[in-house]
Order: sequence, then C-alpha cells, then structure tokens
Amino acid sequence: MKTKICTKCGKELPATKEFFPVKRTHSDGLHSWCRECGRKYARQYARENREAKLEYGRQWRKENREAIIKYALQYARENREAKLEYMRQYRKENPKYTRQYRQKNADKLNANTAKRRARKRNQTPDLTQDEKLRISEIYKKAHELGKDWQVDHIVPLSRGGLHHPDNLQIVLKSYNLQKHDRLEDEFRPPTKNEIYKT
Repeated sequence: MKTKICTKCGKELPATKEFFPVKRTHSDGLHSWCRECGRKYARQYARENREAKLEYGRQWRKENREAIIKYALQYARENREAKLEYMRQYRKENPKYTRQYRQKNADKLNANTAKRRARKRNQTPDLTQDEKLRISEIYKKAHELGKDWQVDHIVPLSRGGLHHPDNLQIVLKSYNLQKHDRLEDEFRPPTKNEIYKT
C-alpha cells in the first residue's frame, strides 16, 4: 500500500482519503497534513480567533440582512408542512413539557406575540437595551398580577402605535377587551381601578 508522511506530525500513514484530506492542487491529490493534524489546527485556530470570527459573523449578517430574511422566508415557505408536522409530533410526544413551558413563561410568550405583531406592521422601532428590558418587565408584572390583567398598547398597533415601553400600560382584561383597537379618546381612558401604575 502506498504511504505518505504528514509534514506536520511526521507520521507515515496510508495515502488515502481516510487519513489525508483531498487537495487537488497536490500531485497525489491529497493534503500534506494528515486529518488529525488538520483537526487540531482548526480547533486551535478557532480558539485563538473566536472574537474576530464572531465579529466577522455579526458584520456579515448586518451587511446581508435582506438576503438572510429573503432566504429564511423562502425556506419557511418551502418547508412549511414539514415544520408543522415536526411541531405537531413534538407536542404530541411532549404534552406535559409544552404545557408547563407555556404556564411558566406566559409573560415571555405574550411579549413575543406582541413583538411579532408589531414587526409584521413594521412598528417596532430600534430599541435600546434599557427599553427592551422595560418592555420585558411590563409583561412580567402583568403576568405576576394574574390573569385578570393584560398589557395594552395605548395607541393600538392597528392604528399605527409603536411597540415601545412608552406606548404600553397594564390594564384590567375587561377594559382591554372592551377597548379592542380603539383609541382612548374614542372609547374612554381607564379608571384608577382598571389601570396598574407601573
């Protein structure tokens, strides 16, 4: 059997794809480093250049945002049925887990639902970390108060309101359901008993 010496570790190994990666520019079609040395180098390089790699990834995603969104939407359309089937199967096999998760994280799920609705209407401004934290705290507080309380958009999303902490208030569920998508001057402002002052 033909053998080859790795120029990195000096081991003599069989000159096959199993031991050496393919490199077409070399006369024998194989890389001069064995696979083991290649893996070691790759891991070491990844450790030493972790921050630079992460920064490159962030920059690339920022510059290619439109293409990423376009690809994600296309992938979602093409794989909609498979994804739905996977989720149905998962819920069927893990009913206890999904129910517990919804109960424990109701505030997060409600905040994400509102955020998704706002994003669909392009009504989520660029938020600072402090503003994101304030939104999260508002939904968390509403959840802690109990199921009789809900987070209301003062100016509804359907009427051009923003998903911003200054446009959110915690009100009684009964008031929020009556108000629906009307402005407060078209309906009525919440009374002292119907609003929780954050």
